[in-house]
Amino acid sequence: MFNPKISIIIPVYNGVNYMREAIDSAIAQTYENKEIIVINDGSTDEGQTLAIARSYGDQTRVIDKPNGGVATALNAGIAAMQGEYFSWLSHDDVYPIDKLEKQVAFLQTLEDKNTILFGDYTIINEKSEFMGKSDVSVLDTKNMMFELFAFQYMHGCTLLVPKNVFDQVGDFPTHLPTTQDYDLWVRASLQFPFAYVPGIFTHSRQHAEQGSRTLTHRKELIGWYLNHLTKISPEWLDARYEKEEIEAKYKILLQKFSNLGLWPVFIRVLNQAQRHLSFQKTLNSVCFLIVSLIRYYQGFLKGAAIKMIPLKIKNMLRKNLNAPQKQSGPSNLDFIHIYKKNIFGSRESISGSGSTMRETTYIREVFPSLFKELEVKTLLDVPCGDFNWMRHVDLEGIHYIGGDIVPQLIADDNEKYGSDTINFRLINIIKDDLPKADVILCRDCLVHLNFEDGMNAIRNFKKSGSKYLLSTTFTDRDQNEDLFGIWRTLNLQKAPYNLPKPLKIINEKCPQKGFGDKSLGLWRLDDIEI
Repeated sequence: MFNPKISIIIPVYNGVNYMREAIDSAIAQTYENKEIIVINDGSTDEGQTLAIARSYGDQTRVIDKPNGGVATALNAGIAAMQGEYFSWLSHDDVYPIDKLEKQVAFLQTLEDKNTILFGDYTIINEKSEFMGKSDVSVLDTKNMMFELFAFQYMHGCTLLVPKNVFDQVGDFPTHLPTTQDYDLWVRASLQFPFAYVPGIFTHSRQHAEQGSRTLTHRKELIGWYLNHLTKISPEWLDARYEKEEIEAKYKILLQKFSNLGLWPVFIRVLNQAQRHLSFQKTLNSVCFLIVSLIRYYQGFLKGAAIKMIPLKIKNMLRKNLNAPQKQSGPSNLDFIHIYKKNIFGSRESISGSGSTMRETTYIREVFPSLFKELEVKTLLDVPCGDFNWMRHVDLEGIHYIGGDIVPQLIADDNEKYGSDTINFRLINIIKDDLPKADVILCRDCLVHLNFEDGMNAIRNFKKSGSKYLLSTTFTDRDQNEDLFGIWRTLNLQKAPYNLPKPLKIINEKCPQKGFGDKSLGLWRLDDIEI
């Protein structure tokens, strides 16, 4: 009978708040052939973390080491493990009771027992309350290198990893404090198969103390992406995808790095794309994106960054920048094209990753009580997008009006979701007369507009006679930059908006690294002078 020993490794630093729940979930596993190793990574809480770890007696093995970061703690666990398979459990996360049992059962059906298993996870809050669920079944396990590089969907604590993976590809890199896990998974994907197992394999906790929210990682991200981009070579892509698919892959990468503002990586991808594919077809695939990125920052073409772009692309960009601009939407971004081509690149929502169930977990939870507190009878949601997440919000007793600038999107929304209390209208928030509402929800919109259009939109909100504005703001940003690309962060309390202190700040608890300050600010429109 297939009954491998599994080592559950729990790295912890000052983990008094949550680690008991993690250890309890490891002990409670229905799969019996396991060991639990707790790595105390130099906690500085006067021995409290270490005392909890040791309180379990022989049910856990405890290793006490100087502080060195998550990677060093995981590596210490790998060095000490006696099992044939590795299972990582963060001290603030929780395993479902049958995590190991289900994965071993699945592994037993595979001919290759050196397969790395992964699955879905839920998101919980500080009180262990359910906040949302992931869906990683969309990952293409036949081409995991690209999937892991382009989409950080996979949660390391859902994995079951053969020990000899570490023997072949090495341990977690200690010089990467925030990307150490994906670095290892990418390296492993070049030598070992991955398999998706249906089911929930981790309850992932979101809270303010998490390292991914507190550590500086922008430079690390740039270096990490540039390093692994070399692995996605023309030969690697040719062996796995048709030409049209390769163009789509490059477009995904260009969109990703423009959204993240990682311009050195964006330029490197652009260079690789034009070398690998026929120039014209490459340009057809990415030209709209590139032009939109620099339309409102013409000086970019004179700056140092343009020197990194091949001459043929520079000439074509100049030609497109001088071409007549489409007037289909605010800031001249062609939102109809964005909709038709899914430029935002989300697999779940045509409105982009910010409109996925994962990204909106917390606001979906708090909106009903907020609307009751504000006595909302009419809600104007602009832009409403594809109504992907809002349809899951309790809107009982509220007349909902969704507005967007894309005609086909409005038609689709009305057909799918329209009712006596929910309707969708074609609305340009800058110039159209807006219906009066108790609250205007303007989430993830002003970030796509240049300063002039954004301020005109707020003036139009005031003109409507509506009472409150609930809008996206990034509270930790010291200054705002005008639109350079398809979007950027905005702090609406900074120039040129200079909005007053909000009545409320709702931190969205955004799971994406670098956006822990993404929030919704609530203002009384009468208090705004703009």
